[in-house]
Amino acid sequence: MIASYAKLTAADGHTFAAYESRPEHPPRGGLIVIQEVFGVNRHIRAVADSYAAAGYHVMAPALYDRVARDAAFEYTDEGRDAGRRIVDQVSWEDALRDIDATRAALAGSGRVGLVGYCYGGIAGWRAATHLDGLAAVSAYYASRIGEFAHEVPRAPVQFHFAERDHSVSAADIETLRDAQAGREVAIWVYPAAHGFNCDLRPAIYDAAASALARERTLELFRRYVG
Repeated sequence: MIASYAKLTAADGHTFAAYESRPEHPPRGGLIVIQEVFGVNRHIRAVADSYAAAGYHVMAPALYDRVARDAAFEYTDEGRDAGRRIVDQVSWEDALRDIDATRAALAGSGRVGLVGYCYGGIAGWRAATHLDGLAAVSAYYASRIGEFAHEVPRAPVQFHFAERDHSVSAADIETLRDAQAGREVAIWVYPAAHGFNCDLRPAIYDAAASALARERTLELFRRYVG
């Protein structure tokens, strides 16, 4: 595994950083990892490395660079609040431009998938419904999904929700199920809390849910990315 930072340029000329992790052998394909509200912090970098170890050429774009460069936060109340102040200033149009630029940068490695967490989950869903060129998307505990449940995806999508989630209600999940019936959209709900994939947060980390969601995500990417 080879880790570094890349400098990417979006269609509007904005330059931004992306954490990049590559396997030592030819990649299966490309994979975009989208951050939680805490930014491209050590957990997201570790997630990127784990998917590189699974054979993918991975980039985690710094979507906060349009507002505050190199913004990454620890799992504290202060870190959460700082991330929320920034994410509220990043428009969907700009976030999608940066995600699309990341996809283009990975295209030389083959088909490109995306996995995102919390803010990254809803950003991944919006990328699936607005951008061409993504092979598949896995969205973990996608906050604000109720606002965007009726959008139409352009690629297969998985959702991984938690039963105990302060930001995604059971009603929102049912709205999504109804809106996406008949489409290639899989929806799972785990007996866990929001953020269950993050092993740096022992109060909410759920090893069983995390392992099952990851295996389902890897199967999605094996099928559609490589």
